[in-house]
Amino acid sequence: MIEVRGLSISHPGGICALDSVDLDLIEGQHVALMGANGSGKTTLIRCLNGLLQPTSGSVLVDGLSTSHVDDLNQIRRRVGMVFQNPDDQLVTTSVEAEVAFGLENCAVPVDLMRQRVDEMLEAFSLERYRHTPPHLLSGGERQRLAIAAAVAMRPVYLLLDEPTALLDPASGEELMRWIERLCLDQGICIVHVTQSPEQASRAQRLLVLRRGSLAHDDKPVVVFADGLSLEEDGICAPFSVRCARSLPLPLDPLPLTIEDLDRQLAHWTEPASLERPSEPCDDVVPQMGIRHVSHTYAEGVPEPIQALDGVEMEIGRGQILAIAGASGSGKTTLVQHLNGLLRPTRGRVELDRIDLTDENRLPLMQLRRRVGLVFQFAEAQLFAETVAEDVAFGPQNVGLAPAKVDEAVATALDAV
Repeated sequence: MIEVRGLSISHPGGICALDSVDLDLIEGQHVALMGANGSGKTTLIRCLNGLLQPTSGSVLVDGLSTSHVDDLNQIRRRVGMVFQNPDDQLVTTSVEAEVAFGLENCAVPVDLMRQRVDEMLEAFSLERYRHTPPHLLSGGERQRLAIAAAVAMRPVYLLLDEPTALLDPASGEELMRWIERLCLDQGICIVHVTQSPEQASRAQRLLVLRRGSLAHDDKPVVVFADGLSLEEDGICAPFSVRCARSLPLPLDPLPLTIEDLDRQLAHWTEPASLERPSEPCDDVVPQMGIRHVSHTYAEGVPEPIQALDGVEMEIGRGQILAIAGASGSGKTTLVQHLNGLLRPTRGRVELDRIDLTDENRLPLMQLRRRVGLVFQFAEAQLFAETVAEDVAFGPQNVGLAPAKVDEAVATALDAV
């Protein structure tokens, strides 16, 4: 059992991240942890295996204290963790070596180690990448690799910080089934940080943090029934619950899944008149053109990676465009072509009919002013000492006057 008593953490500047949290976590339980951004979710799970030390209070893992240095080695064997950003924990030069890394450090016998590595590569659909360097995987594939390496260690408790955030829906669903099997078959306690109410509804227990305090601790059906309070915590109820609340008849019990909702509505007759959705507007002026674009990573080596193959599309002025695809399908590679971070192996990308590689007609500085890009991992583009300095960096580099920079920063911060 993990016993948390009076756990508080304060960051420099008097910022309270956790405030007197009391909590027990038992083996074999699937626990979801939700809360608004900045509510203390990541801070809490990093305390559970001793990565962070409390300002006050205590954390005991099967009687071992995270505050005692001599206990930390045993605690971290028992409590595995997968970070929100997989790059924070991938350290080797191949997928196979990454899965084996923790096992080697714990002196697992070679035959058993090979067996576990093979099991994890197959279970997480990574077999074809066995000898691939992790940095050549997509974000979702790196996330799967980090989870596989943690599960290979056979922990008693497993902490997952938004493990499906980078995964496509099919891979996310597969991981959720894995979580349920690990709890049921191996008795592992899994603490699953998530922003997805649908995923949280599948847990046995749901914790909700509000500004560092534990606001809810109950079964998901009980927590999600308190709709108004959850909205104050920045949490949305599952789609099925929101649908049920919009109906003119109460549904009991509250449906946590679409399947539950469908069963309860089997004999319900819908109103005769419903508003027809508006038709999409097809009058879009093309502004950016992707012309038969292909991109190959590590071209010329024995195992090149074909990320894009003959992509042809147009993006219109004022258009909102969604790009979907499985992990490793080329989504990030495609968007990084749109502001010149990557150049096509074949084909071209045009902005207002100008090839992005034509720097005489479209200098790189002008291109980057017109086509902004937010990376998958925010840490890859944040580097200043303060939030305001980070926001001001771009406007300053394009030569805006100080007063205009201050105005742009104020407007941007207010918008978000």
